[in-house]
Amino acid sequence: MYIEWIFTLVILGVCLSVIGAHPKVCNLDLVSSLKIGIISGFLASIIYLIVTYIFFVDSLIGYSLSLIGLLISGIGVVMWRFFRDPDRLPPDAPHAIIAPADGKIIYVREVTEGTVPCAIKGKKNIEIAEITKIGMLDKTDGYIIGICMSVLDVHITRAPIDGKLTYKRSFTGRTLSPKDWKSEIENPRTTLLFEDGDQKIVVTELGTPYVSKILSFIEVEVPVTRGQRIGKITWGSQVDILIPSTSVEICVKEGDAVIAGKTI
Repeated sequence: MYIEWIFTLVILGVCLSVIGAHPKVCNLDLVSSLKIGIISGFLASIIYLIVTYIFFVDSLIGYSLSLIGLLISGIGVVMWRFFRDPDRLPPDAPHAIIAPADGKIIYVREVTEGTVPCAIKGKKNIEIAEITKIGMLDKTDGYIIGICMSVLDVHITRAPIDGKLTYKRSFTGRTLSPKDWKSEIENPRTTLLFEDGDQKIVVTELGTPYVSKILSFIEVEVPVTRGQRIGKITWGSQVDILIPSTSVEICVKEGDAVIAGKTI
């Protein structure tokens, strides 16, 4: 009976992880979710064996405690992955632009000279209007790349190039029409401009209204190095990187997984 219940706990963990990986639920990475499900199932099995073998608790109570343990273990492992802050060594490629965030590439789009670039988060088009004030696309076309971060990704953001932070603008999430409670909610965001001579890169950190908080670790005019920690986004997150040039080679495509401070 013990073996059957342990097997059941592991299978339940795997089923929950597959549900979490579904695009309409949490859209988590399937492989990472399966690992969490299996680990959670084994941790719940250990709880079951401890309460039944060592404390001689009734089997029904042991089943109940192990199911609770399964949920707590799963949440605990997810939180551990979310709050990680590993050290990263950037690649030895002096002129390369590296990913500012962990996650999955959701789009690589060309942007046209003189236009206002838009980030796409879910079904919303978010105009990054502040970029027009610094003239990033006044005389050139470019690319905008979106990186979606799940709760399993590291949420520390990193500098994409060596240089200096020359511009920073933050927007708190707000209701676009205070008189209408059904009005669209604006996403909180922080836009950062990094410069190194003629090379300019814009990073926009996007959060989710009400639940996200964007933390910044650097100030304007402070020098940065590639891969340096520049901030953190809590919970629902996305990072867009704008490259105001078409003479660069884009090495990623939609669907690719990227690692902040490492992926070119």
